[in-house]
Amino acid sequence: MPPCAAADCHHVGGPNRLQYAVKDPDRLYETLTHHVSVDCGNIPVVTPGSPEKSAIVKVLKGPCSAKVPQMPNGCQPALGNCLPANYVSAIERWIAAGAPKD
Repeated sequence: MPPCAAADCHHVGGPNRLQYAVKDPDRLYETLTHHVSVDCGNIPVVTPGSPEKSAIVKVLKGPCSAKVPQMPNGCQPALGNCLPANYVSAIERWIAAGAPKD
């Protein structure tokens, strides 16, 4: 299991100020595609069709800014504890395909 899958950082009540409604797929999708990440260059978390303009890709490859480290928080590429490259590639392909909801 990737390190972020078990983390509680982004759920309601977690430490991150951007709360993801992980148990409500419609709200989650709305947040991912409409929330603008100021700290990652004023781009949406997910820009359907444009992985290069999606904050989620920037933070997974990270860091996207001095305020937003590479995710999952605390990962260090040299230690191999970041999200595997094939997971990041899968996310990029999903976004490039228009980030289909279903």
